[in-house]
Amino acid sequence: MKVLVIADNEINSWWDGSLQSRLREPEHQALQQELQTQPEHSDVPASPFDGVDLILSAGDLAPSYLEYLVTLTNLPLLYVRGNHDSIYDVDPPQGCICIEDNIAEIYYDADSGRLRAIRLGRTRKASNFEKDMLTQLMPAWKGELPGHQYYYSPGYDSSGRGGIVWGRISTRERLSARTGILRIAGLGGSMRYRKGRDMYTEAEMSGRVRQLERKLRLVSAHGHLIDAAARRISKNRKERESALAAGAAEIAGSAGESRPARRPLDILLTHAPCRRYGDMEDLPHRGFESFNMLLEKWQPAYHFYGHVHKEYGRFERELAHPSGTRLINACGYCIAEL
Repeated sequence: MKVLVIADNEINSWWDGSLQSRLREPEHQALQQELQTQPEHSDVPASPFDGVDLILSAGDLAPSYLEYLVTLTNLPLLYVRGNHDSIYDVDPPQGCICIEDNIAEIYYDADSGRLRAIRLGRTRKASNFEKDMLTQLMPAWKGELPGHQYYYSPGYDSSGRGGIVWGRISTRERLSARTGILRIAGLGGSMRYRKGRDMYTEAEMSGRVRQLERKLRLVSAHGHLIDAAARRISKNRKERESALAAGAAEIAGSAGESRPARRPLDILLTHAPCRRYGDMEDLPHRGFESFNMLLEKWQPAYHFYGHVHKEYGRFERELAHPSGTRLINACGYCIAEL
C-alpha cells in the first residue's frame, strides 16, 4: 500500500489558487487535466498521486487544502490537528476523517494491496451480556476500565451503527485471512506554550496516551472476536455460548484458513515529534516523552509527524527509534510504501 503523508507546508505545485473556487463543480476531470497541462506545472509529474491509496495529514494545513486534495484525488484522507488548526472547530475539512484519540482500521486486499474500507471505533457503555462476554474472552479485561462499564469496539460509530466511514466490506471479508489490516492511531497537538486549543502539557498528553493504550489493549488481541460475537448478542445462555464459539470460528475462517500475526498498531500519526527525536529544545517545538513510551511498548512500524519545519534549520526527514519504529517528518509531503 502506498501512503502520501502531508504536514505543515502546502505544496504550491498541487495548490493553484485560481482553481480553488472550482473544487465543487462537476467538471472534476477537466480540473485534473488543467492541472496537468498548465505550463507552471510542467516540472511536476503528470499525476503526483499515481499509485497512492491513502492520504494522512499530520496537521497545520488549511481545511480548504485538505478538501482540495480529497476532491482532486478521490482518495480517503485521515488527519490529526496541529497546534494552529483551531479553525477546524468552525470549518472542519469536509470529506476528511479525523482520527484524534482514535484508532482507524484500514482494510485492504492482501494480494493486490487495493484499499477496501476504513472504519473507526468509539468507547461505549457495555451491556450486562457484553460484560459477561468480555470477561470470558479477555480475562485481563476485568478491572481494565473503571467500573467495568466501558469497552472499545471498532465496529460501532457514535450513533451505534457500523463504523465503516469509507468504502464497503462485509464482516466475513473483514475477518478473512485474505484481508489485510493496518491500524493507525492519531494524537494531534503540540507542547503547550501559550493559552489555546490543541496544545498540551506533558502530563496532559500522557493522559491521552493512556486512554489510547486502553483502546489498543481491547482492540489488539481480541478485537475481531469481540466484534464477531457482539453481533450475536443473546440473553439465552446456550445461544451466548454458541455465539462465542461462532465468533472464534469466524476468526479462523470458514475454510480453516489461519490468520497472519498482526501488529496491535502499525502507524502512529501525530503532529508533534517524540522528545529528543526530531524535536527542538525550545518549548513550542519540544517533543513528548510519552510518545517514546508509546513506541517502546507497541512498536508500530511507522511514526509520522510534522511541526518541525525544514526552514528551522534542524530538520531530519527520517530517524530510527530504539523501538525499531521509523520516525518520518512529513513536513511538506512524503510517500511511504507500507
